[in-house]
Amino acid sequence: MKKFVVAAIVALLPILAALPAAAQDVRQDRQDIHQDQRAINQQRRDVNQDRRDRAMDKSKLRQDQRAGNGAGARADRAAIHRDNKDIRGGKANIRHDRADKRQDERNLAADRK
Repeated sequence: MKKFVVAAIVALLPILAALPAAAQDVRQDRQDIHQDQRAINQQRRDVNQDRRDRAMDKSKLRQDQRAGNGAGARADRAAIHRDNKDIRGGKANIRHDRADKRQDERNLAADRK
């Protein structure tokens, strides 16, 4: 009986040694997921602000066109172009952050097994 108990303990040692590491991995994966979600939320806010900026720039462009202000209209078009570029970049960042979050969720699922 004593040999059986010793053999069982020896067989369980690698499993028991891995438990704290697995708990640490789960904790880290959860933190990564939360960080990714915060980044996604911030990017959404940034994209929405860029859209508001673009709408304002379009309004200014229409006003400058009606007033015959060619220099102002050119500046407004450049601002709209920058806004569009910022929106595209923000959307790309959101896609990247979502992919990171999905990978972290897969890691969490694997660490829980």
